Amino acid sequence: MKKRGVMVVLVIGLFIASAARLLAHGGGTLQIGREAAGPYLVSVWMDTAAPQAGADLHVTVAVIDAADDTAVLDAEVQVQVTKNGQPILIVSATTADAANKLFYETDFVLEDGGDYDLTIQVDGPLGSGETGFPVVVEGASGLNPLISWGVGLVVLGGTAVYLIRRQQEKR
Repeated sequence: MKKRGVMVVLVIGLFIASAARLLAHGGGTLQIGREAAGPYLVSVWMDTAAPQAGADLHVTVAVIDAADDTAVLDAEVQVQVTKNGQPILIVSATTADAANKLFYETDFVLEDGGDYDLTIQVDGPLGSGETGFPVVVEGASGLNPLISWGVGLVVLGGTAVYLIRRQQEKR
């Protein structure tokens, strides 16, 4: 019975630890909804409404043929990041790692806080187009990720000890 209680706690802990990353794929906060970009309608989501410097930023893009409202799955999609008018990063968004193959996805890290502009560039069989939106990136969090993991492990360990003792008291 002890082993089962410990296993339940470990499985719940692993689920909680991975939930944020799993939820990031294929969704988030809508930044652009069906905005015209050349012959396409583009929608863009970011995994957080308040991105932080030094943390992964996940971007999901949907590309739709504006003429017949169907998904465009064979385009090249790039996300260009500029700060103060200067390009600092260009990344490709692809369907290869997307949780939902109807979307183009990418992850990247912005090391500094500040005001950025993200431009979504689409080049596909119908032509090219682009759209964009501003992003404010908060400064890096003062909380060290190792501390967060440590606190999580202490909570999980405490829960495991509690469950084991509870099982022993029932005997």
